[in-house]
Amino acid sequence: YKTFFNIIADELNAVKPHIETSDFMLNSLKIFDKIRYTITRKEPRVTKFTIKSSQQTKKYSNNKIKEVLNYNFIPVKESVRNICNRFLLELNSKN
Repeated sequence: YKTFFNIIADELNAVKPHIETSDFMLNSLKIFDKIRYTITRKEPRVTKFTIKSSQQTKKYSNNKIKEVLNYNFIPVKESVRNICNRFLLELNSKN
């Protein structure tokens, strides 16, 4: 996720995320989310599964679908740039 969020920060001319989340921070967040659930009865957003998932690195390949369909995907950086530009345009049009 770090690379992805750094690309977004670059495209929005924002500060890149620089604080790494520790196990303590994530588990504290899970506890606060449980408290929020107890008060509001809104479904928890942070679970042991989301924490575990956020700490894992998974790699996927799109080579098979590219070969079978003869298709080239838009690079992530280009896609993020397009979305950030649209976001900034909408943000500026509201001001």
